[in-house]
Amino acid sequence: MSSVDTRLRFPHLPPGAKVLFGGLAAASKPVEDLTISEWADRYREVSAESGSPWPGRFRTDRVPYLREPQDCLHPDHPARRVTARWAAQLGKSTAIENWFGYIVDRAPGPMMIVLPTLEEATKFNRVKLDPTITASKAWSH
Repeated sequence: MSSVDTRLRFPHLPPGAKVLFGGLAAASKPVEDLTISEWADRYREVSAESGSPWPGRFRTDRVPYLREPQDCLHPDHPARRVTARWAAQLGKSTAIENWFGYIVDRAPGPMMIVLPTLEEATKFNRVKLDPTITASKAWSH
């Protein structure tokens, strides 16, 4: 089949040069250098199903003590270990969700979230992670 035959069979397809140069232009665009907290403020949506008292756009200024620990999770940060030792229900899962979203959107690579039991992992996925992914349209494509 010649290129002319292909054009006739698929007239709705854009010309190859347009696709190629459009892809090169998109790949050449500089990526914003954001911390994880800046990324979360810009792209994270909190699902109403998560049980959060603040569904909608995530705002780090509501939990300012999370800024430093989650920013230390950035792939370019010199810290190699981050330890969070504070009371229950104060945002550790939120920091993990923000970190997960950042990695998915900006620095794709392997990641594993480990919880003590299969039941806890299932609950975290159902109650926290999946609703966050669904609500955050900017990075859940």
